[in-house]
Amino acid sequence: MKREALWIPAVKLVVFTVAAIVVLLTIAGTITPIGSTGSRTTFTAELTSASRLVPGDDVRVAGVPAGSVTDVSVTRDGQALVEIEVDDDLVVTTATRVEIRYLNLVGDRYVALVEDQAGGAAAAAQDPDEPIGVHRTVPALDLNAVLGGFKPLFQALEPGQVNALALDIVQTLQGDGATVQALIRHTADLTTGLAERDQLISDTIVSLDAAVGTVSQRHTELAEIVSALQTFVGGLDGQRQTVADAVVHLEEVTRLTSDLLQGANPAITADVAALGEIAATLVAPTNREMVEHVLNHVPDKLDRLIRTASYGSFFNYYLCAVRFTVDSSGDSLLAPLQQALAPVVITDPSPRCE
Repeated sequence: MKREALWIPAVKLVVFTVAAIVVLLTIAGTITPIGSTGSRTTFTAELTSASRLVPGDDVRVAGVPAGSVTDVSVTRDGQALVEIEVDDDLVVTTATRVEIRYLNLVGDRYVALVEDQAGGAAAAAQDPDEPIGVHRTVPALDLNAVLGGFKPLFQALEPGQVNALALDIVQTLQGDGATVQALIRHTADLTTGLAERDQLISDTIVSLDAAVGTVSQRHTELAEIVSALQTFVGGLDGQRQTVADAVVHLEEVTRLTSDLLQGANPAITADVAALGEIAATLVAPTNREMVEHVLNHVPDKLDRLIRTASYGSFFNYYLCAVRFTVDSSGDSLLAPLQQALAPVVITDPSPRCE
């Protein structure tokens, strides 16, 4: 058991070591191009401008990294002096030009070595101790001057289209990318897309003109609305504490109302059910006639009741008639008396009893 416990960490360590070596070899192969001997030769070149070029930037031939920039300094006569290291398997001749090019639109640069085809056949190897003169070097493009003429077009494009077109323009002008024909084709595609939306743009302008005209005709009302809104906002600002307190109280009222409705929900449910029964009772034929009779005579009765109660918080009652009868139900002794005595009725003949 102990030997197995010791073998497991050892195997893990071996696997980790092999993986680390493979990764290091891969990184080394990426940094050092395949086929390079590893040794390099140092050259210097004079340029009128080496703006934004820094040590560590690539030196490329036909777009392939073949060295790096090691130093950037200034000569006594105000020229930029760039020191580069180039792989020994690359031959630099007296017909080789040193050009600074844009790597991207962010502003990163690299040094390109370009062989002059006209003098390449009779060119000799470049002496490392002899600087490459200004007549054989080209500084980076002035992007402001190059892209300034395309500004109206850029304003009508999407940001992604602007970046793609600007990069094509820079690469074309510095000879590192698409041909001039491809650039023109790309520009034509973009302008064609804008032309297809010409009617939409025209309609939008017409609509905006009508809207602006309407606003211009109503400028007095608009000014009044803005003034009233300003006054309203100023009033709210002056009463902001009151508004804040009202919001707090409104929250409390909302909470109490919610609790009240929640507590009264069973009673409300029962009342609604009872209302259904009451409605069914009222719509019955006999009850409906009674309800209609009451509703028709209630106003007159209320009028009389109001007149009666107008003397004070009491009612005056007048006895206009009295009827006396003898009821002998269940009593045999009173039966002859009931037959002998007719019902006695006493009435008040005064006008108030008419």
